[in-house]
Amino acid sequence: MEVLELLLLSIGLAMDAFSISICKGLSIKKYTIKKGITIGIYFGLFKTLMPLIRFLLGTSFEKIITNIDHWIVFILLFTIGIITFILSVIGTKILLEHLGILII
Repeated sequence: MEVLELLLLSIGLAMDAFSISICKGLSIKKYTIKKGITIGIYFGLFKTLMPLIRFLLGTSFEKIITNIDHWIVFILLFTIGIITFILSVIGTKILLEHLGILII
């Protein structure tokens, strides 16, 4: 990873950990030092392990998926396009008919 990628990853993880810490802190009714240390250790472990697991899985699947990645992207975008078309043209009429609204 380059320096910019590491910087962006660390900023994103820090913002995520900060928001989770605020929410968890607001949900605790009775705070003790033991709870704070336990929660801090869990956050630290998970925030360290998740990018490491992602990197290991990404490098192991890279050889398998490189040959077909463009087809996967094509299928996903084609499917999203078809679903959007159906919902925008056909789905709207069917939805309005089921609601009992007269279509002229």
